[in-house]
Amino acid sequence: MRVPAFGWGTVIIALGVVWGGCSRAKLVDMTSRTRTFKPEQYDDIRKRWTRNRLVIRTFDSVINATVTYFSSEMVSAYVARYAKDYRMTRAERRRLLAARLAEVRTHHEFYMAVTTANREWNDFHRPKSVWRITLEDDRGTRVTPLSIKRLRVNQVHRHYFPYSSVFHRVYLLKFPRTVGGKPFITGANGFFRLMIASPMGVAALSWLIKADGSGGIGTRSAPRSSPRETARP
Repeated sequence: MRVPAFGWGTVIIALGVVWGGCSRAKLVDMTSRTRTFKPEQYDDIRKRWTRNRLVIRTFDSVINATVTYFSSEMVSAYVARYAKDYRMTRAERRRLLAARLAEVRTHHEFYMAVTTANREWNDFHRPKSVWRITLEDDRGTRVTPLSIKRLRVNQVHRHYFPYSSVFHRVYLLKFPRTVGGKPFITGANGFFRLMIASPMGVAALSWLIKADGSGGIGTRSAPRSSPRETARP
């Protein structure tokens, strides 16, 4: 069985004011070790790997983007919930988990739900989109997507990613895991961020990486040029 493909802060550009959420961001674990989760843990894990950014210009919303990163941890929790919902056997669950982990270990994958002030601007999947999306690490390495696929939002998307609605367009983003023959974004990095930019505004969504693998709340922060954000369910 195949898994369906899919992963508040405010920037007031007109006034030049940046407002952020909680200053103590929950750090994420970028290790690829396999973990076992209970189905009821999925929502908490999804929130850990989800970021939201709302950009407002002249008191009107330009873009509202919510993005979930498919880490090994996120995939493991997702499969646990999915397997329960579809009453899969243990063998089916193991095969599904192995297949999905193999996919996300070959590229960085994000599920993104977006609304824009003008619906015509919501064209991320088009070659000549008004937006440019990049993924970058704390060392200045920046890449563009390998692919951006628009997904048709259905009840399954809304079940696993409740922030998706009939007002959103949903996309699956894939980026390379190696750049110049070297791993791109690992546990050795301090953070990584997804940048969504256009003349209408810029949205930066950041994930702070924990260095010791101990988990919990950390005090590391992204550069000041990256607005803070908090995960929203």
